[in-house]
Amino acid sequence: MSGEISPLADNPYVQELFSILKENDKDTAGLTALLSNVNKMEQFIKSAENQITDMKAQIGELKEIQKHPIKSSLSEATQSLEANVTTVKAQLNKISEGIIESCKKAVNGFKEIGITALDNLAGFFHIKQGLYAIQKDATAGIVRCNISLKNIQLTSST
Repeated sequence: MSGEISPLADNPYVQELFSILKENDKDTAGLTALLSNVNKMEQFIKSAENQITDMKAQIGELKEIQKHPIKSSLSEATQSLEANVTTVKAQLNKISEGIIESCKKAVNGFKEIGITALDNLAGFFHIKQGLYAIQKDATAGIVRCNISLKNIQLTSST
């Protein structure tokens, strides 16, 4: 898995918006919570990628059972999980790009018209659909993995 996700808080536009908000005694809690949640999702994706790598290594160690149904089920589950993580990661990258663009617009709005541009800061962030897409794909991935696990359990108990 490639394409490291960079922390949003390090982005210059995000940092500048935080600075503007703090200098003008504006609440930063909403933006902080948003960045925290995106960071948690990034950490979850990294963890999932590490688990996929471990699963692939373990499947590779099953050389003695080349055509066993358990190995096939594990391989299919790993591929499904990997595809799902790739999709969620792409969606999260889109959300991160949207947040950065929204911060940029908020900073530019502040520079153009002043502090009143920040009165409706939430209006700059249009990420609701992206979050719903991640939820939908993550849920579908969980369902697929649960089905795969049940199939593996059935195969291994026979």
